[in-house]
Amino acid sequence: MLNFHDSVAAIDEPKTARMEQRTKPHVKQQIQRAAVLLGVDETTFVTSVALERARITWVCRGDAPQTSSATPCRRARHLRRRA
Repeated sequence: MLNFHDSVAAIDEPKTARMEQRTKPHVKQQIQRAAVLLGVDETTFVTSVALERARITWVCRGDAPQTSSATPCRRARHLRRRA
């Protein structure tokens, strides 16, 4: 099984906010497969990955203090190239 870090698990507050989105069947299948490979449920996978990407975006756009090197911004550029 691959490594997975649940970014949301460390946040100490109840899960009361709801999010919902529509997507294409192929995208949903890829998300489901990735979650299974990582041994987590789809909600944990999607929220954790989305939060990680949001944090990278904040740092790269200058909306959050950067606590380390420019690694998150370099990673974000790498992710844009793959899209």
